[in-house]
Amino acid sequence: VVGANADLYCLDADTGRKIWQTKVGSGIQHTSVAVTDGIVVAAVGPLIALNAETGETLWEQEAVPGSFSSPSIWRSGGKTYLLCNTRQDLSCVNLLDGAVAWKVPGGNNSSAAISQDYMAVFTGPRGLGLALYKLSPRTGELLWSVELPNRESSPLIYNGHVYAIGGGQANCVDLSTGEIKWQVEIPTDMTSPVVADGKISPAAIHSLTMIAPTPETYTALSSASLPI
Repeated sequence: VVGANADLYCLDADTGRKIWQTKVGSGIQHTSVAVTDGIVVAAVGPLIALNAETGETLWEQEAVPGSFSSPSIWRSGGKTYLLCNTRQDLSCVNLLDGAVAWKVPGGNNSSAAISQDYMAVFTGPRGLGLALYKLSPRTGELLWSVELPNRESSPLIYNGHVYAIGGGQANCVDLSTGEIKWQVEIPTDMTSPVVADGKISPAAIHSLTMIAPTPETYTALSSASLPI
């Protein structure tokens, strides 16, 4: 976990005991870490990779700056890649050495949603809106984009559809065609959905909502207030 003072901590999952701690940047960082293949990766100014057992720095990639979005893991051809959105673009980075394989238009605080070889991401204020890319080790091919009012939250891919929630709207978009299946107004602070038990849940500052993942219509199943 990345702490408020740009320290990265490894904690024992059973007890909370600190195993190691290391400084990975400066100022307040908003990223979540990605951990795979014995490597922990975080966007803390540069993109940085550390040995998950020891906290030893393995590489830093200054060409992929960021501190808000989180790295997403994608595997292809026996290799592991990181898909990292920054304020300028989105980069595909080789996990083992930090080399940048390719870049495509991005530029936002959104983290990329991955489903097999497809990637959905919100791009920047002068970008493409919600964009879907087909991934390969050589490039990311833009399949479609939809202008939506969102600059901060991350989309979700589930059962052949992209659920894009944030910026005052909830949208269900067909993964294959980019067709908007439904679009409704929501509170502006509702953002970044997750899926569990076949239900979609976006959180807001004061509430948590449960939505049915159906492309036919927007259906809010329940909601609960969250204490501050």
